Amino acid sequence: MATLNSGARQRQAQNITGALLSLAGKNTGTFGANVITAPGFVVGTASQLVDQDRDYLVYLQFATAGTALTVSIGPTAAAAYTLVAAAACATGEVVNVVLPAGWFLKVEVTTSTLAHQIAISS
Repeated sequence: MATLNSGARQRQAQNITGALLSLAGKNTGTFGANVITAPGFVVGTASQLVDQDRDYLVYLQFATAGTALTVSIGPTAAAAYTLVAAAACATGEVVNVVLPAGWFLKVEVTTSTLAHQIAISS
């Protein structure tokens, strides 16, 4: 078995690195491109995202401490699947939810509002 000297190893590493970099530039389609959006969910109302073709990870941040936090999802506006039930939330707390494509999300909370929300496609 032949061994490579340090110069040959360095050239081999450079060739591999160059090949990987050239492959990285070949993805010109949208495959793998994530979408990031500010969804505009309103407390007490079941809503869908505009893009109903992808699953999303939704992050919800609460402005102040609150009580009776309930987060539900479902394929209809009834949002029949409860993920968080009657929990307390702290100021600045972030809740994340995987929202399947086309599904509704409903957030209910007492004495708090949504400070920030963002959805990232998966």
